[in-house]
Amino acid sequence: MLDRMLTAPKQELRIRQIMDKGQVLVANLAKGRIGDDSSSLLGGLLVTTIGLAAYTRADTSPDKRRDFFVYVDEVQSFATLALANMLSELRKYRVGFKQSDLRGFRNVRGKGAACGRGFAPLAEGPQRQRLRQLLHSI
Repeated sequence: MLDRMLTAPKQELRIRQIMDKGQVLVANLAKGRIGDDSSSLLGGLLVTTIGLAAYTRADTSPDKRRDFFVYVDEVQSFATLALANMLSELRKYRVGFKQSDLRGFRNVRGKGAACGRGFAPLAEGPQRQRLRQLLHSI
């Protein structure tokens, strides 16, 4: 499966184009679907590729760079030294990273609602109850 994805993709993935046009890229790298090692490898490659694409934005003036956000779940599975170094630099290119890991899903003294796909902290009153209903239905 990795061979097919890396050497003969059906369509080329143009990360810079996705950034500049404000498009959305969703990558399902679930370990149960493609395996633990494949998930870690592809996740690391994808995050690094996004970072490298962000660096190419140096050829565009800062006021013309469109904001681009990367949301990474279970970042501990494929965090690399390259990712750690990139995080501090990518803001210059208007690329933001939001990472979550298992620690982000703790319910701290009832101040948050946790689910398998996201985390909604500090909701109170009616919003908290509504949020629980919404997250429970996912």
